[in-house]
Parts: sequence; C-alpha cells; structure tokens
Amino acid sequence: MPVKVLDNSAQDLDLVSQRPPSTILLIDDDEDSRVMYSAVLMRAGYRVLFARNGADGVDIATHARPDLILMDLVMPRLNGYAALRGLRGEPTTAHIPVIALTGQVSPAEAPQVKEAGFEEVLVKPILPQRVLTAVQRILMDAS
Repeated sequence: MPVKVLDNSAQDLDLVSQRPPSTILLIDDDEDSRVMYSAVLMRAGYRVLFARNGADGVDIATHARPDLILMDLVMPRLNGYAALRGLRGEPTTAHIPVIALTGQVSPAEAPQVKEAGFEEVLVKPILPQRVLTAVQRILMDAS
C-alpha cells in the first residue's frame, strides 16, 4: 500500500483537519490539576476524559482506549505505579503512552519513574504549556 506524504497543500490540510481529535485520559485526584490541564488540552483540540483515581482510570482506559494518558502517581484506590501495571497487563491498553504527573518525585528521581514504564515524567507544579508540549511530542512519536 503506497504511503501518502502530506505536503501542506489545501487538499492535504483538509485531510489532516478531518482526522478525529486525539483522546487524552487525565487521571488525577486533584480537581485543580484536572481543570487546569484539561483546559489547555481542549483548547488545543484534544478530547479529554477524566478519572479521579487509578482504579477508575484503568477502567476508563480499558473501555475508551485513549491515545495517551496523563496520570498522577499519588492517588486513592490505586496509585499511578499500580495503575500503570494494570494498563500494561491488558492487551487493549498495553500500548498506550502514559505520562506521569507528580509532585512527589524530585527531578533527580524522574529516571527511576521512567524505568517503571512511563514515557515521560513531569514534576508538579507544571506549566500547562509544558504538559501540552509533552503530549504533542509523544503523540507525534507514537504515530
């Protein structure tokens, strides 16, 4: 099957604009974080789903199959590490990139979090634009 190369022509730009928006699942027990990060993601054209804890996040991811997950590490019912293990253990969610959002890890500890299986670690407080940049980069790498 030949590969179509987009060249920014009007026709190609039309094809890009017809793609459905990527879906981001934001799993965080902090309402302020959910509101702040979802606002910037929705303004950028993403569809955003929410979960307040890791257990609900795994359940939503299994059913909705988002394109990317942003997840806090410290949450009730199931922390981010346990939720990530649950996601990686399911064939339908094992491939979904997951970005850790945390205020509980120092920048020096971030490599250990990545070793646990997160694509990226963003240490709170995080500027919303930085979250958007990480989401865009990882989605581009995944496609």
